[in-house]
Amino acid sequence: MKNDKTIMKLREQIEEKEASLNGLRPSLIITNCMLTLDGQNYNLNVLKLPELIHLYVKLTCYVQTADYTELLEDYEIGGFNIVDWVDDVYSKMVAKKLLAEKIKLTNMKTRLMQLLSAEKQTELEIDAIAAELGI
Repeated sequence: MKNDKTIMKLREQIEEKEASLNGLRPSLIITNCMLTLDGQNYNLNVLKLPELIHLYVKLTCYVQTADYTELLEDYEIGGFNIVDWVDDVYSKMVAKKLLAEKIKLTNMKTRLMQLLSAEKQTELEIDAIAAELGI
């Protein structure tokens, strides 16, 4: 029973974290997410986080150079301004990180639920059914 109380506290903390993550949304995407850079094609929708990070760093270097040489406003790749590409890559990185954190929290919650005593699991299930019935 003591473990059940600890588990329920941890579960509440996980649910609070989940709620805070649900409020976070990546920015709207501006580009078509199909970037050709230095002879390499990138589909931002399928890149893994390390690849997005590498691309973000590379594009950020281009932005700094373009800004320094006062060409930033005119610097386009694939019909989109370089800043738009940087913003979109950053948005994709944020989305991947959010998803990874949500999966981690879900897994922790599942593990905690498995540790609950049978009595507590039954109590929670009865409460869930009562809530569905509006009782």
